[in-house]
Amino acid sequence: LQLRVHGPSGHITPSRLRDLAVVIDCSGVTRSGVYTFNLTGRHASLPEDVSVDSTMPSQIQLAFEREVTREAPVAPRYAHPPRAGYRVKEFRITPPAVTVRGPESNVNALESVETDPIDLSTAAGEVEVDVLAHVPDPRVRLDGPTATLVYKATVEKLSKK
Repeated sequence: LQLRVHGPSGHITPSRLRDLAVVIDCSGVTRSGVYTFNLTGRHASLPEDVSVDSTMPSQIQLAFEREVTREAPVAPRYAHPPRAGYRVKEFRITPPAVTVRGPESNVNALESVETDPIDLSTAAGEVEVDVLAHVPDPRVRLDGPTATLVYKATVEKLSKK
């Protein structure tokens, strides 16, 4: 956003304009959608005797969405799979789902939450690892306290036929 301002030269200095802010009143937004706001000098907090000649752009569009929460399943992410000749026979993550919160479209598009990377390169038999959940979408966050998840798996040697 660019503002063209005018006023006494002593009032238009970097130190006087350092705290400049453009404030848009969104109190009229009552539901999801795209809203257009006209930008004028009254939106800028300026020092005394300084006024806005023009803004560029003269309008801004903002998209608003409802914030929603939902349960998302937790999927394991592997740093290293089992070594050659072994496989994950079965696994369980406890809890199997976590609550996420964020913009409705992002939350609805989220298929799952991932664990921290799990290294199974030397695993054999029963494996139990404490991991944290990671939400791959930066606009979606875990809701509530960040709990440690427990990943339990059985890694077995492949049978030769």
